[in-house]
Amino acid sequence: FRRLGVVLVLSLPVAAAPDLRFDLRPQKEHLRMVGKDLAAMLPPGARLGIIDPKGYGLAALMVRYELTKDSTTGKAPSVLASYDFADRDKSLKDFMAGTGASHAWILQTSKKVRQALGVNLPGRASHLLEEKDGAWKLLESWPYGGWEDPYRLPD
Repeated sequence: FRRLGVVLVLSLPVAAAPDLRFDLRPQKEHLRMVGKDLAAMLPPGARLGIIDPKGYGLAALMVRYELTKDSTTGKAPSVLASYDFADRDKSLKDFMAGTGASHAWILQTSKKVRQALGVNLPGRASHLLEEKDGAWKLLESWPYGGWEDPYRLPD
């Protein structure tokens, strides 16, 4: 029995590794890539609002981390607020106006998001917008890596 116990103790972590490394999902790799790109693209002092209407804050957390991990204090763009599942009953347009954001990153577009921001955004991608003269303009899009929905895992 000891040998079986030793074999199990040594083999289970290896066998379960794909399940233990939840951070290797394609969606999470997308968030990391976008966060790194945003850190390189956004000017110092930019004020970013994150829009993730189906999420619970993980996208905002991961993007915020990538934005600030290599930055000098005070030089990194600031993430003012994130609009997520908990805010779904609030007006997105009013929410964004209240943040004073200069930029918005949208993980998943929807009719509500397109209408609130007045921008036609293609599906199956996340998007960076910039507010200019009271209107939002599309700056960059990051297509999803072969998956349709950030909340449906392609396993």
